[in-house]
Amino acid sequence: MKIIIEPYSDDWKLKYEKIEYILKHYLDGLYSDIQHVGSTSVKGLAAKPIIDIDIIIQNLTVRDFITEKLTAMGYCYQGTLGIPGRYSFSQKHPFAPFNKESKEAITHNLYVCESGCVALENHLQFRNYLRNHPTAVKEYADLKYRIAASTEDINEYVAQKTAFITTILKECGLPSSAIQAIRDSNKLV
Repeated sequence: MKIIIEPYSDDWKLKYEKIEYILKHYLDGLYSDIQHVGSTSVKGLAAKPIIDIDIIIQNLTVRDFITEKLTAMGYCYQGTLGIPGRYSFSQKHPFAPFNKESKEAITHNLYVCESGCVALENHLQFRNYLRNHPTAVKEYADLKYRIAASTEDINEYVAQKTAFITTILKECGLPSSAIQAIRDSNKLV
């Protein structure tokens, strides 16, 4: 399937905010933070038009409660998908998360992340670096367009972005063990 990369849209932030509002209401007290991550969270960055969201938890005991609530809201629990500390949820229905205001289908990836896990640090540090380095945003966008033009394989797309991502994360001070874990995870996609 063709990988679609679109120029940045201010709509992505608004879509995130709609989902965040619903999640905060239904998950009140079960999480420590909710973050818009991934390329759609970086102003000016071209991206696949899919919102990435991390729900951060301080301890694992709340994960089962969150899973129950998210399932009731129209999500399907998918486990870690080989990435320790990150629990993936897919939308069972395009209008998930269900609520009285659900009038728009917003395609998104939803993760529950243990505070401090490598996947979360990857998401937050990479996003924050890009938000503060416009030259890197342009380089990353150009790379993504080139890769998307050369492959329709999402695994290959992820693998080809990994060197760029890990170079930045190394500059951010992530330890080599975390960098290696990210390289290994990106082979599993």
